[in-house]
Amino acid sequence: MRKAAIAATVYLKNYIPPAFLIPEVELDISLFEDHAVVRSKLAVERNREAADSTAPLQLNIDELRVESVILNKIALTPDQYTVDEHHLTIAKAPDSFELVTVCRIYPEQNSKLMGIYIIRPAQDSLVCVRQRVSDASPHFWTART
Repeated sequence: MRKAAIAATVYLKNYIPPAFLIPEVELDISLFEDHAVVRSKLAVERNREAADSTAPLQLNIDELRVESVILNKIALTPDQYTVDEHHLTIAKAPDSFELVTVCRIYPEQNSKLMGIYIIRPAQDSLVCVRQRVSDASPHFWTART
């Protein structure tokens, strides 16, 4: 049985504009028996309203395994970015660029019910994909296995 994830409270008074904006996103999701491979192509722009104009790009990657990172059609080597339990960080990101990542996800291990996860009602399995477009409008896609 999965442990329920406990969300931390976020207060509006603590809001800081993000260092980067991502106006365009393309996702290619390949589902397999025990995992999913997600290829994302992001158009990334530095946010002129951010407090730090030299901040690194930092993407949340909870419960993902990063397999490749490509910046402006050039594959980055592991010394050009860092990955920890929660983030993919590119310290020296340009002001505007295309970022392509390939990540592996294990939906059965997803404890947060965000991104790609599996629900097992009765005898079927239901693969769910949750994409948060904004806090007001999360989108869901499902596929039976």
